[in-house]
Amino acid sequence: MENRTLGRTGLEVSRLGMGGLFVSSLGTDLDGARQAVRRAAELGVNYVDTAPGYRDSEEVLGHILPGIDQPLILSTKLGGRPQPFEPQNRDALMASVEESLRLLRRDHIDILMIHEPDRPGQYDWWTSWHPVEGPVLDLMLDLKKQGLIGHLGLGGTTAYELAHIIRSGHFDVVLTAFNYSLLWR
Repeated sequence: MENRTLGRTGLEVSRLGMGGLFVSSLGTDLDGARQAVRRAAELGVNYVDTAPGYRDSEEVLGHILPGIDQPLILSTKLGGRPQPFEPQNRDALMASVEESLRLLRRDHIDILMIHEPDRPGQYDWWTSWHPVEGPVLDLMLDLKKQGLIGHLGLGGTTAYELAHIIRSGHFDVVLTAFNYSLLWR
């Protein structure tokens, strides 16, 4: 498996990563998820992405990852938890990060992303778009200083909307999901 440097993180990740949605209860049971993650790691995949919105993916990965011998780089996201979700509430955002750490059984998150910051109307992340500001960014920068997260990221689907947020210079990596998959070519 070939590796590449991921954005501005300096992390060397496999060219193919593993998305956490289908190792959740949406895709398989715990044994099937364990087999999939183990096999991906054996083949050289070292990057796994998940999110609170991917059903029980964080919890499933929290059960599986301690049994994987290879070091894995893990990203998760902010968004959708707790309910009702308040993207301007710093305490609620921190509670979501703490829940991710608990479910993933980790003391840090390699990459914390904002989930769907590019879809106006879904979540009102920003107090200002010019410049990009908001409690979510303040919290993420504080968590990076504290060492609870390694890098800041964006996870969205509309690259055109993401471009403005990227230009803010705050984010190390951008994950765009154009629904491209080896399964759906």
